[in-house]
Amino acid sequence: MTQEIVDGSVVKALLKLYPGDIPTSLMRENPVRAEGDFDPNTYFTVLTNLSMKPGYTLDYVYHYIDDFGGSPCLYARPVDEKPLDSYSEHREWNGENNLLSFLVADGTPDSFFQLAVFNKLAGQFYLHWHANYNDLTIVTSRKELETIIADVNRGDFGSKFTEEQASAMRAIDPEPTVELSELIAVVRYCIFSKWGGMARLEELFLRKPPHWQAETNLLAEISYHCGVCY
Repeated sequence: MTQEIVDGSVVKALLKLYPGDIPTSLMRENPVRAEGDFDPNTYFTVLTNLSMKPGYTLDYVYHYIDDFGGSPCLYARPVDEKPLDSYSEHREWNGENNLLSFLVADGTPDSFFQLAVFNKLAGQFYLHWHANYNDLTIVTSRKELETIIADVNRGDFGSKFTEEQASAMRAIDPEPTVELSELIAVVRYCIFSKWGGMARLEELFLRKPPHWQAETNLLAEISYHCGVCY
């Protein structure tokens, strides 16, 4: 297999699509989406080598718990069926709704990186309170890595990096790569979270749909916790 560096700019483009404040209509028990709320199908204007399985659209219900937090729960919905009404309804059938079963990569190396990006970041919008512990980003260049180190060390949001942590992060090459074999796409990329640190992952996806994730390996890890608790 030949390792190929892929276009990491899709990550920043996708993050720009994230909506702003959480609608007040979602901040209550059993919330229902309203017209004008964020539409995650806009992701495919950026992840152009990825699409939904024909006949399906991307949808979500919002899971909100008073005094705890809230986050979206994505699912694939047949275009001719009405959206689910609540998180309770979503929970009853979610076991049969693995989103990777409804995504189609066009077969290029970039499409499988976009598959990994979707898998990690698609549900990162409208995070509220404790759900922010799940907030992470994908790091695709040394410039982005240096920006993270600088922002943490000059900011006032919790702990700074030690010299050892910063040096260890800089020792990792963050560029995303993909290797294709006849059956498997191997995607390697870096993630960062203020509640976990930095890691380089290796994820194996089936090349032919459904693109199930066959394996995940941790290639490198630098632990870090900002110390902020919600």
